[in-house]
Amino acid sequence: MKNTPKKFAIGIYAIILSSNFNPAFADLSSDTETLLNWAENTYPAYFPNHQATQSIEPWLFRFYPDTGIYAGVNKGDNKVYVT
Repeated sequence: MKNTPKKFAIGIYAIILSSNFNPAFADLSSDTETLLNWAENTYPAYFPNHQATQSIEPWLFRFYPDTGIYAGVNKGDNKVYVT
């Protein structure tokens, strides 16, 4: 299980890089929902139990209390963060 976080990070980067994500023309809120729903479905060990998306400027994020993980998008730089 040591390599699992690395595989997860690679998966997130791959989905971002393989998409034509253009934040200037995208609906960031909708795109964030799509991304976080995908992460929950693809990595249930990290993102168990669907959580509501919260907004605290400049963040759109979800917190997963079972794993202590935050995942979200910073609206200022349009980057995805998982911690």
